[in-house]
Amino acid sequence: MELNDYYKILGLKYKFTAFELLNKYFERTKLALNSENKEEFINVRMGFEVLRDFNATDDYNRIYRKYILNETLNFPEVREQQMIATFRVREQMGVKIAEQVILKKETYIMHRLEFILQFVIHDLLSVIGGASGIVFVLLGLIFMVLVDSEYGFLMKFIIGGLFVLMGIYFFRRNTVNQIMIG
Repeated sequence: MELNDYYKILGLKYKFTAFELLNKYFERTKLALNSENKEEFINVRMGFEVLRDFNATDDYNRIYRKYILNETLNFPEVREQQMIATFRVREQMGVKIAEQVILKKETYIMHRLEFILQFVIHDLLSVIGGASGIVFVLLGLIFMVLVDSEYGFLMKFIIGGLFVLMGIYFFRRNTVNQIMIG
């Protein structure tokens, strides 16, 4: 069975965080897009799509251990085919996204900006169902600049700073949720 080693392709350790995955994705994407290596970019995007989905990653890891690490793992044939099908769907999604990027002839900078803009939009939309980090940061900055504090200059910046810190926390949380799905 042919299996891509996405840990090697992305330069990731077996256990990784959402931000490590994103940083490695950007690092490898930069190399692939700047050198116009379409095949490498497709493989990087496939790996990113598989490893960002908890369900696909779990199934990929089991098959990875069997076929790449050559561990003796016995799965019923039906279960093995189900696991393979789970991450193959994510691979196909990665291929489609990569082909769109290639077709649009996006530069690395444009691709990264578009990617980051998706995080910002997702964060702003979380106002409806949760807390938007960007909104909290803006409220904190507005509070620090526009509100006169009866309790003094320091209290104004403490309260505004708390809003900013909460905003950073919510933006980070929302970004992790956007990177890692499933």
